[in-house]
Order: sequence, then C-alpha cells, then structure tokens
Amino acid sequence: MLGGSARTIAIAAAAVVLAWAAWLIPLRDVLACAQGSSGGCVGLIPAALGSAAALGLHIAGASYFGIPPWYGLLFPLGYSAGALIAIDSVRRRLSGRVSWKGRTYP
Repeated sequence: MLGGSARTIAIAAAAVVLAWAAWLIPLRDVLACAQGSSGGCVGLIPAALGSAAALGLHIAGASYFGIPPWYGLLFPLGYSAGALIAIDSVRRRLSGRVSWKGRTYP
C-alpha cells in the first residue's frame, strides 16, 4: 500500500504514535505541572501548541467534508483503525492469497 510491507507497517506505526502523542504528551505535562514540576509546566507550552495545531487541522478537515467538527477530536482512533487495516493488508499480501468479493487471487 505504501511502498512495500515493511514501509507500510513503519508508516502506519508512526502515524499512530504521532496521533496519540497529540493527546498524551500534553496530558502528561498537565499532570506533571499539577504535581509541581516546572519542567512539566514549561513543556506544556509547546506540547499544547503542537496538539492544538493537529486538532485544529483535523477539526477543520472534518468541517470541510461536512462531518461534525467534534469527529476531528477522535482522529487518533481513526489513525489506529487505518493502521489495523494496513497491517491486515500486509498480512493478507504475505499469505500469498487475497480474497475479494468471494474470489481468491494468488
């Protein structure tokens, strides 16, 4: 799908990691800042800005395509589903046989 099996899995994994990082890194920094960590408070600024950019792009994309804007907040779930589809595609390709519409292809 993306230039070979290894490359497909690597790109899918990177997309999932980056998508979830948009939620988890700021959350980690908020918790650290709440516990008094000055590093957590300082790190929260760029983490929040980066996450706001990612969320904003996904919300704008959802709005553009006529999807409720709050769906843009769920983008890590979509990236995870897409990665699972890509991994299943690689698995099927490596098995040597692919089935589609009741037909099996070598």
